[in-house]
Amino acid sequence: DVSQVITHFASAEEHERAAAMLASGLTQLNATTTRVDDYLLLSIWSDTELPDRIDLGLRIYIRTLQIALRDRYEKSVSYAVSDLHDLLGQASASEAWAVISAAVFASPVISRQDPVSAIRIAGRALQLAPDAELPDGTPLPLPENVPIEFFVWLPVQGMRTADHVRDWLNMVAELRPEQRERAFGLEEAEEAMMVMVDRLWVNESHKPDEERRWPDVLAALDEVGQAAQGLDFELLWACAIRASLVVHADYMGDIQEAHRIAEEALA
Repeated sequence: DVSQVITHFASAEEHERAAAMLASGLTQLNATTTRVDDYLLLSIWSDTELPDRIDLGLRIYIRTLQIALRDRYEKSVSYAVSDLHDLLGQASASEAWAVISAAVFASPVISRQDPVSAIRIAGRALQLAPDAELPDGTPLPLPENVPIEFFVWLPVQGMRTADHVRDWLNMVAELRPEQRERAFGLEEAEEAMMVMVDRLWVNESHKPDEERRWPDVLAALDEVGQAAQGLDFELLWACAIRASLVVHADYMGDIQEAHRIAEEALA
């Protein structure tokens, strides 16, 4: 049994061998399409510190798969998420492959509860990606059919507030110009931008009338629009303008101001 062998190596303080086997087992389980709840495998080092003598990239990769798999089988991921954040803070280009795996497998889980952390993971992966190498020093092969800039849009599913959007904009601003261009040229970009911007007013509309703060929403939309212009992304700017028109016309009853904004945008 793989779990027993891993436990044996760990007990003998052969931590690198135990970690390599654990990573292999988790990788196979993650690739399995049928539901196989391997309790022992998912429990190994799940709520205790991974020994420092284990390679940093391997520790990041193990935590990543633990988050993805334990979430799949409805087990707690709080310790693994907390430790992953600490490990990512230590990562450099040598661990880029593992950081990228975190953006792919762990970020969607983390985004549901902590969009800001998911944004930071995506940003870190994109910063390291151009120089990413495998553990043996060879360049990390990246899929051609799914550009790595797709990571820009992964956190959007969990974003709900103006602060989330601000953090996302800051992440995008720190990317290389060519990365931003590829990200905003992806097929998914238009829908993701509309969802992200529209949530600002949709979420506000779900509140009781006395709790709605439309001026705050408009200020956030204006901030998005200005940032979009600064980054030269017309579609994101257009999404912000459209959302402002909806707020003014449909929720504030200010048709005249909506008309003025529309004319100014078209000028």
